[in-house]
Amino acid sequence: MDTSQFSPLLWECLKKCGTFVMEADVNQITESMIQKYGTLPPGKSLDKLLSQPAWDKLSRTLSNIDAKKLAKLRPWIVESVYLNRVSPLPGHALDIALLAKAKGTGKKVEYLEFPVDQFKAFQKAEDLQFDKVIKELEKSIQNPELRVRETKKLVAAYLKGDTKGVKELVFQQVKQSPKAYHAMFTERNKKWLSKIEKYIQRDRVFIAVGVGHLIGPSNLVAMLEEKGYSLKRLSGPFPKTSSLAWKKIQQRGFRFLIPKHFTPLQVLPFQVFPLQLGDLGQNVWIALSQDNSPEKPSLEEVANSFFIGLKSSLPTAKVVQKKTIQVAKKKAFFLLIEGSRAKTKLYFYCVIFYHNSKLNMWVCFCSGEKWPKYRKVWEKIFQSMKFVTK
Repeated sequence: MDTSQFSPLLWECLKKCGTFVMEADVNQITESMIQKYGTLPPGKSLDKLLSQPAWDKLSRTLSNIDAKKLAKLRPWIVESVYLNRVSPLPGHALDIALLAKAKGTGKKVEYLEFPVDQFKAFQKAEDLQFDKVIKELEKSIQNPELRVRETKKLVAAYLKGDTKGVKELVFQQVKQSPKAYHAMFTERNKKWLSKIEKYIQRDRVFIAVGVGHLIGPSNLVAMLEEKGYSLKRLSGPFPKTSSLAWKKIQQRGFRFLIPKHFTPLQVLPFQVFPLQLGDLGQNVWIALSQDNSPEKPSLEEVANSFFIGLKSSLPTAKVVQKKTIQVAKKKAFFLLIEGSRAKTKLYFYCVIFYHNSKLNMWVCFCSGEKWPKYRKVWEKIFQSMKFVTK
């Protein structure tokens, strides 16, 4: 999730609080915990429960995990890892972003439960509808795009503050298995309630939980209101954002295609695709975005926003060069950013321009040792660009 899309009010509220509270400390997850609560019971294994085509696809995609260990992992773990591999969402989970900000500003960090409590809840919920879970895992493996669309739909509704939309998605879970929903959400909400009441009595505490705990039967908001607390939903000005629409494009002498399987570069604040360009190898990354918003920020504003987002993920980033150029007879803004990670120098070659009233942004990336060669190639590409959107 791109945290830059949230209202500044969110970060202001966190800034004013002395304590940050979230569900559990994921850093406390141990191998023994996974072995006890994250694996299937004796006699059950995914290579036997899934169809052969689904198992073959799963084991091939997650080939970095030993097949025997993979077969014994619980479906909820496998589905999460698999979907993140084939189609990861950009950015970081909001709770992780909040945690990083809280720690970075010296907040006291506390938790509502232990990781083992989460594992037990997932295990219990899964066992209550095991046959259905296996069928859903099969669907996710064979058609991951469907699951990704559902997740994006939920994220979009959440970002817009569309309570009705979020409720509809959450209530789907309730209808599918009320007992599993009760184990996953209601039981944990009841356990957390007394802890949250104690936190409320403190001076300014920021508590972050998953949206499933705030909407649906016996949610935390309803439980607190039943206790006599008055809760107010805050809203504030939201930053202007772009809706990224990825396109296949063609350029004279080059053809850029989004591959079926890819691994995005996570240091960028949006999803970027690695592309094979002849003998240039896969050390080149390109982003093409279109902004259909009626708002038309200046090219330099877009460049500055990109740099700020990149620097939040890559603190060593610095602008080496920026200037106005011509691309396909269009006015464009060029930005060259240099940074480093794990002793490796990185370069980001950014070109931003409007075409047919839509914003196009290209970000070309490579490591330092390849930069002299790649820069010449990229300069030649942009000097002679003539692309066709299909």
